[in-house]
Amino acid sequence: MQADETSEVLKIPAQYHPSLIGPSGKYVLRLEDKYAVKITFPREAAEGGEGKTREPLKADEVLVKGGRKGVAGARSEILEVG
Repeated sequence: MQADETSEVLKIPAQYHPSLIGPSGKYVLRLEDKYAVKITFPREAAEGGEGKTREPLKADEVLVKGGRKGVAGARSEILEVG
């Protein structure tokens, strides 16, 4: 566990989730690799993610967990697209 470990819940309408996840989770996996974070979508939307964390997310929420810099980078890229 990193000392700067953090998590942030982003408010993103559910209709944008499929485009953020990408085909077979391609886009979200690229973000996770690029920023060394874990991105969790509500319910079954988290296709291809092995860490099935059952965080109590609302339909319009996306959870980003990881190092402070990674979370900030992933957040800004997600919000640019969303």
